[in-house]
Amino acid sequence: MTNGITSIDHVLVGVDDLDGAARAWRRLGFTLTPRGRHVGRMSGNYCIMFGDDYVELIGVVDPSQPEPPNIRMLRQMGQGLIATAMASEGAEATHAGFAAAGLAPLAIADLSRLIELPEGEAETRFRLVQLPAEATPEFRLFVCEHLTPELARRPAWLSHPNGVTGLRSATVAVADPLALAAPHGAIFGAGNVVVTDDMLTVFAGRHRLHFVTPDDLPLLLPEFEVPAELRLPKGIAVSFSVADSAATAACLEEAGVGFDEPVAGHLHVPPAEATGVLVEFAAV
Repeated sequence: MTNGITSIDHVLVGVDDLDGAARAWRRLGFTLTPRGRHVGRMSGNYCIMFGDDYVELIGVVDPSQPEPPNIRMLRQMGQGLIATAMASEGAEATHAGFAAAGLAPLAIADLSRLIELPEGEAETRFRLVQLPAEATPEFRLFVCEHLTPELARRPAWLSHPNGVTGLRSATVAVADPLALAAPHGAIFGAGNVVVTDDMLTVFAGRHRLHFVTPDDLPLLLPEFEVPAELRLPKGIAVSFSVADSAATAACLEEAGVGFDEPVAGHLHVPPAEATGVLVEFAAV
């Protein structure tokens, strides 16, 4: 794929209360990692790990530290889906590709996170390739290379009572999806950006990013109640793959989580249950 991008690495869900968010997502049937904190930043997280991708619940844990871009997005957009990190064949190759495409990438940034394990803290390390805001208008998108992947995926963290096996897609409401075709074509390759009516879809390996107007949200998510005043851009939904939607439904029912099934095999949990994100469980 263009610029070495292969898939979504993880989606970021910004939350106002990190430990409260962890309780909410556990109630949805997810297994969470121990809490982590970013070195030299005010942010910390819990992660929901799958075999090849994951969800990061991110919030403020130390206000005395500098504010990173993701917390700035949380402050601007409010609680919910705030960014997407892409996986690639390597930070150096992606950075060179972005530079050749005239996207003016920022210098590759090093990031580390300390995870609070029973046996002591473990440090996971990453390299980030970030672009100027004008290169990814309407929604924060960056590339993440894992330098210590063996620390991030312990077997006990990969099994989820709700049966989720990985990410499928993320949906973002924006004012003008068609205006995003050119900038996202430069990042992902024009052949991986498809416009259908007023919706733009980015294909990234097995994953999809959907950009839609508020008026078209009900077409994609029929039961989603669009607020009268929806501040744009706004991350709306994250879709997960499950092997057996009936088993997922039973897990949700046991926990007392409300959901709809607008299409057979597709369960939708409303944003009020999932820190501002509409969660879809889709049988594949």
